[in-house]
Amino acid sequence: MKKLFLYVIGSLIILPVYSQHLIKGTIIDSENAVMPMVNVAFLNQADSTLVTGAVSDSCGVYGTSLAGGNYIIRYSYLGYETLCRNIQVNANLTLPVVKMELAQTELEGVEVTAYRKPFKLDREGITADVPNNASSG
Repeated sequence: MKKLFLYVIGSLIILPVYSQHLIKGTIIDSENAVMPMVNVAFLNQADSTLVTGAVSDSCGVYGTSLAGGNYIIRYSYLGYETLCRNIQVNANLTLPVVKMELAQTELEGVEVTAYRKPFKLDREGITADVPNNASSG
């Protein structure tokens, strides 16, 4: 009886490990260079909640373990377009190489504003710079 109890408890502990699948992939930029430190989020497809995440290493490779199901993978990196892909996990997967593109941001205009100190301290004392006075000629 004791052995049966230990077997059942051991099976329940080990069971979640066997239901996990290894997911891995590689990320490159538009010039085919590997991209380290890219955030990879695995989201539940039903409600977009975060399930797990990973970060690509110095070779652009990332990996994690997921239970079977449908997921959204979101790739994000500062200065690049965020990419989303749908995947179905039912076995170990090596995903196709993901190519990230630079984000194109265009500004409509820039306004530069400068201010001048109205008072200046020198050897003779404090001098005030007053606009539109008689001596500013």
